[in-house]
Amino acid sequence: GPPIVVPPSRPDFVPGNEAVPITAIVQPGDPARTITGVDLDFSDTAGRGFGGTIAMTNTVGDTWEATIPAAPDGIFVFYSVTATDSEGDMTSSGEVYYRVLYNGITSIEEIQRTPDGLPGDGPFEGITTTDIDLDATVQADFFGGANRYLILQDDPGLDEWTGIWAIIDPGATVAVGDVINVSEADIEEAFGLTQLFMPTFTVTGSGSPYPHKVLTTGLLNGDDPGFREAHEGLLVRFNAVTITDANADGPDDGSGTNFGEWQFSSDATEANEVRADDLSDAFPSDFNLLNFMIGYTVSHIQGAWYYSFSNYKVVPVVAGDIGTITVSNEPVGPAVPGTYLLHAAYPNPFNPSATIRYEIGSAGPVSLKVYDALGREVAVLVDATLPASTYEVTFNASGLSSGIYIYRLVAGNEVLNGSMTLVK
Repeated sequence: GPPIVVPPSRPDFVPGNEAVPITAIVQPGDPARTITGVDLDFSDTAGRGFGGTIAMTNTVGDTWEATIPAAPDGIFVFYSVTATDSEGDMTSSGEVYYRVLYNGITSIEEIQRTPDGLPGDGPFEGITTTDIDLDATVQADFFGGANRYLILQDDPGLDEWTGIWAIIDPGATVAVGDVINVSEADIEEAFGLTQLFMPTFTVTGSGSPYPHKVLTTGLLNGDDPGFREAHEGLLVRFNAVTITDANADGPDDGSGTNFGEWQFSSDATEANEVRADDLSDAFPSDFNLLNFMIGYTVSHIQGAWYYSFSNYKVVPVVAGDIGTITVSNEPVGPAVPGTYLLHAAYPNPFNPSATIRYEIGSAGPVSLKVYDALGREVAVLVDATLPASTYEVTFNASGLSSGIYIYRLVAGNEVLNGSMTLVK
């Protein structure tokens, strides 16, 4: 067969104004043949006329070497290896690239940006470098399982490619709003997420974090994969959203798989939905099932833009990153002054939704909650100060199991209970 070419080496440093040695392993595909030549082809996409072909030298065994000359600052250099054997058969490796930075890494964009602006590994994946002098603001600081995460950004204008995740020492002294200087970093890709692992940094100042970048879900779930990739590591916010899936990876009744992820949309359509992930320890693993049902609206959901297991998603960091959760609660008529009534839910039994009517004879705080047969709170339907009126609220139990549920109204000095049966 034709020659066997292993993909050529990548530099394990940040190339500057210097030549870059490249090594390739090339073997005959047939023991009766010999390798007669190996060429290294290189070019750039910056239109600066950099490129050419170099004959590689067989240094020892199956190892071939060549050196790419110093390239212009800032460009991505692409290269591949083509081997020819004694029968004239040829094999080319896949294309590999690196990025040239004369001053080392000085911005997050230089770590994050891919050559074509599309999803993929950053140019310095897999290297540990001290050739870095990066100033960034700590946007978020939280624990998720065994890891302590920082979200770093270095552009107050919230431009694309300017945010990044970092895993740091759990005992490190740093806080949200601090400005840090990173002097050494292990740059890696974790399930497709570019991150700094245990970077060496010093706190050089303090202040306030940049605001979240306000977007609609359709922008981050549209036809532009590069737009999604470019926002990785940025804090993003979605206002006035609707829950479209309470359990993104399983049934909404919690009877199967639940990875603590849900989906929501700015326009209430599944076509424009994005995911959220409970990675932060601020949220229990069943937060989604306890708090969301399809059709619920939320005043805002915000957090760090993330990527894992083939999905882009937002990671809320603290409780305040999830806004007010609202279900349907509409006034339908007057109430007798001073009277408080809780009517029977209908239909009953129900699946999956039931309507509960109640009367508030005086304005004031109102609480209407649902509990399971063991007394555990499963839903907050109303928690607000309301004017006197008769109201109807919709309870959607699509995320719950069959059984008896108690609904309790607390208003004025009254505590009123009712029961309903969910049959699936």
